[in-house]
Amino acid sequence: MHFKKVDKGIIFRKLIHALGAFILLIVKLFNLETAQAIIIILMLIYTGTEILRLSGKRIQPFTWIVTKSSTDEEQKYMVTTPLWYAVGVLVSLSFFPFNNAAIGIITLSIGDPVASLIGLSLNKGNSNPINPKKTIEGTIGGWLISIAICTLFIDPIQVIIGCTAGMFAEMLPINLNDNIIIPITASFISNLI
Repeated sequence: MHFKKVDKGIIFRKLIHALGAFILLIVKLFNLETAQAIIIILMLIYTGTEILRLSGKRIQPFTWIVTKSSTDEEQKYMVTTPLWYAVGVLVSLSFFPFNNAAIGIITLSIGDPVASLIGLSLNKGNSNPINPKKTIEGTIGGWLISIAICTLFIDPIQVIIGCTAGMFAEMLPINLNDNIIIPITASFISNLI
């Protein structure tokens, strides 16, 4: 198996993606309402700084983070991926029990970037038959790390089923942002158990 170097901007983007898991710590240290308020406040601040960025004003560190973690094409318009991410996390926390929301959020914040980094680092990974833009190795890697982390504090049956559903949703070739479908699907399916 041959590996290729992954762009530093992509690695930075995936590290930011992984920071979303800290919202679970905020819920545990404080409460759900505090975590929800933080997400909403950050969404409002981010939206404001993006509007200012598009009008030529730089608001640090937000502008720096956006330019380091997004493509030139994305930067021509409002970079909405962080907002979709926040909505996916907020919906999971608001509508599902904590453990189920945690499965969804960890699958999104850890499993999804791991899957992407594995897929991008492979020179010739095995294309996923459901979505040729994804690799089988990446999907399996993201699934395994999500399960490994979640089983540290959640029932393994719920974890396996929820993480499987979330990573399956991640690889579907649908025109909906996976930052919404991954956590909600994983949270919803694990909640059925």
